Amino acid sequence: MELWLFFALVSAVAAGLLAFAQKVSAVRRYNSSLFNGYSAGIASIIGLFVAGIYEGFDAITWPLVVIALLSGVASLLSTNLRVDSLKHIDTTISLPIHKFISPLFVLIFGIILFNEHLTALEWLGIIVGMFVPLLLINKTEKIRQSNLHKGLVLVVVSGLLSAIAFVVNKYGTELFTSVILFVAIVQAFMALSGAVLYKNRRPNEIDNHVHIYNYKLLKLAFWGGIAQFISFASIMLALIYGGALAVVYTIQSLYIVIPIVLSIIFFREHWDAKKVFVIGLSLVAISLMQ
Repeated sequence: MELWLFFALVSAVAAGLLAFAQKVSAVRRYNSSLFNGYSAGIASIIGLFVAGIYEGFDAITWPLVVIALLSGVASLLSTNLRVDSLKHIDTTISLPIHKFISPLFVLIFGIILFNEHLTALEWLGIIVGMFVPLLLINKTEKIRQSNLHKGLVLVVVSGLLSAIAFVVNKYGTELFTSVILFVAIVQAFMALSGAVLYKNRRPNEIDNHVHIYNYKLLKLAFWGGIAQFISFASIMLALIYGGALAVVYTIQSLYIVIPIVLSIIFFREHWDAKKVFVIGLSLVAISLMQ
C-alpha cells in the first residue's frame, strides 16, 4: 500500500471517530464552543510536540499565522454549527447533506477564485447531489426531528464555512513546508476561538451547562482531540506523499459512514432502506464532483 493511500484511509477513520465524538457531545448537550475548543486545544498540543521533534519552529512567519488564523476561525465555526445541527436532526440527515454541500461550495469557489471549469461529471455530481436533501426532507422527518428547518440551515452554513477553511488550508499547504506546524497553529486558533465564543456565549436553553472542568466532557474532548489531530495531519501528509487532491478528498469523505452506523447502533437513530440509499447516493455525488 502506498503511503498517500495509507494516510488517506487513516484520515477517514480518524475523522469518522471524531464525528461520532461530536455526536456524543451533541446528545449530551455540551456547549459546542467548549467541546470543540477543548478538542482543538488537545490537537494543537500534540501538533506542537510533534512539530518540535521533526520540524522545529523556525518556519513560523506572520503569513503562516494569518492564514492559520483564518483557517482556525472558519473551521471552529463550521464544526460548531455542524455539532449544533445534530442537536436538532439525526446524523443520517446532517452528514450526507453536509458532505454534499461542502464540496459544492468548493467547486463554486474554484470557478470564482481560480477560474476553474466544471466537467460533465462534476455537473452530474451536482445534479445527483441535489436529490440528497430532497429525499431526506419530508413531512415524516419534519415530525420525527427536533427542529428540521433549523438543523438544515445550520448544516448549509457549516458546509459553506468548511469550504472556506478547505480553500484556506489548500493555500497554506502550497505556501508552507512545515505541515505539522501549520496544523498545530490552525488547531491553536480553533481552541482560542472556542474559548472566546464560550466566554461571550448567550444563555441557551438547549445546552447542558456543565462545569468547564467536567470529567466526562474533558475525557470525550481528549479522545476527540487525538482523532482531530490524526485526521487533519494525515490528510495533509496524504497530499504531500503524492495523493491526488481529488482522490484523497473523496476517500476522506467516506468517513460519514462511521458516525452514521455508530449513531444507529448506540443511539438507535431511525434508519430505513431509503436512508441507506440516500447515503449511498451522497457518496456517488461526492465522487462525481471530484
